[in-house]
Amino acid sequence: MMPGNAGLMRDINRTNVMELIRTQSPVSQADMAKIMNLQPSTVLRIIKELEAEGFIYQSGIGPVSPKGGRKAGLWTLNAEGAFAIGVDLGAEEIITLLVDLTGNIVDRVCVPSPSGESSETVMDTVIGSIEQVLDKHRDIAGRIIGIGIGLPGRFDRDNGISRYAMNFPNWRDVPVVRIIEERFGLPTELEGDMKLMALGEKWFSEGGGAKNILCIGYRRGIGLGIVINGQIVQGRNDISGDLGHIVVNPDGKQCHCGRRGCLEAVASESAILEWLTEYIKRNGVAVFDGIINSADEVSMHNVYLALKENNRLVVDRVKESGKFLGRVLSDLVRIFDPETIIFGGKILEATPVMLQTIKETYESEQPNYSNEFPEILSSKLADNSIALGSAILILSQLFQVAER
Repeated sequence: MMPGNAGLMRDINRTNVMELIRTQSPVSQADMAKIMNLQPSTVLRIIKELEAEGFIYQSGIGPVSPKGGRKAGLWTLNAEGAFAIGVDLGAEEIITLLVDLTGNIVDRVCVPSPSGESSETVMDTVIGSIEQVLDKHRDIAGRIIGIGIGLPGRFDRDNGISRYAMNFPNWRDVPVVRIIEERFGLPTELEGDMKLMALGEKWFSEGGGAKNILCIGYRRGIGLGIVINGQIVQGRNDISGDLGHIVVNPDGKQCHCGRRGCLEAVASESAILEWLTEYIKRNGVAVFDGIINSADEVSMHNVYLALKENNRLVVDRVKESGKFLGRVLSDLVRIFDPETIIFGGKILEATPVMLQTIKETYESEQPNYSNEFPEILSSKLADNSIALGSAILILSQLFQVAER
């Protein structure tokens, strides 16, 4: 074996041990050797390295094997062995998380997003959010291994540049990675928000066995993260999952992408807000019973309040969006054949109406040969899903071998 190949094999064995401990802990050295088909001495060497570096610890003692001998030590990830910061740079808010090695949220900062301002203002807000987290956790600064940032749009991933971000009108060719690395001196990664949502859902669903997952994010835009055979789909030009710009109504409203009747233009949060604003200008606010008193007060916060009050106009408009999503979902299932479909977005927390309508429409749109439906769920990670995925983008480098 060539020296380079030997080094790669050591890296593979090390990251495989880390991944096995992450997903099956507490686990013994003997079981690891058996599962991975490695020599016990190889596993022992790796365990001692990881323990010395603080990534794992012996959490208990297992039973004596049927062959006798000493009881086996059981190994578990050390949650405080490493930390990562994850940022969800959204159009409505910027969520910044500090996450430990096991994926637990240690701290959370959420601030309004100045998405309509200059890119400099947006990045200053991101920096300020990260500084808030770091200032509160200076005692673990040396164990923070990097920063992950998720946002929509197109990227030059190799150079860490965000070329274009939907719903950020003054955002072009922003060197996000360089700005963050120069400010904080930490390795920084940039990735699409829906791919990060998929990464987060995949990380936390390892025990569930689902290898084919569709993750649909619903907010100002509508995006899709795709997991096929356990791998997140990237695509050649990073436009895989651009669900919001599938045309669902050729005679519908003009979309900001230039096409007419895109899913985003007729079914997104932005579409709901635009429709309600136009309704108020034509008909006034009496139907809202004091929840919304003018067109200037149309916001998703007030939409959620209206949904909780079961306002019929708002409920019906949300159902209309749910029907569009359900029809598109029917086609997606025919293409990708997933086991699980996960929807994320605050509106799903505010009311069961959206997910219920999606499911009902999806089932009614099935072809007559369909007999098994995938599981359709609301994300358990809620509005933290993208920020969590951003942090896991960094942490996962400890559990997988980098491409060479």
